[in-house]
Amino acid sequence: MPSKKPYIQIRTNEELINRFQEICDKEKRSMSNMGEYIIERYVEEYEAIHAKKQERAEQKEKLSNSRTG
Repeated sequence: MPSKKPYIQIRTNEELINRFQEICDKEKRSMSNMGEYIIERYVEEYEAIHAKKQERAEQKEKLSNSRTG
C-alpha cells in the first residue's frame, strides 16, 4: 500500500547513490527509510545545538541586564 506521507526528492550522482544503497542494504533498510532516519537525526542534533546556543545567549543577556540594572 502506498504511503500517504509527504515526500522529498534529491538529485545526486550515481556513485553516491550506489554507496548509499550499499549502506542501506547492510542496515536492512530501504533508501527511503534510511533517508528519513538520517534527516530526523540531523534535525534533532541541529535543534539541540541551536537550543543550547540560544539558551547561552539568553543567559548572557540576563547577566548583562542584571549588571546594568
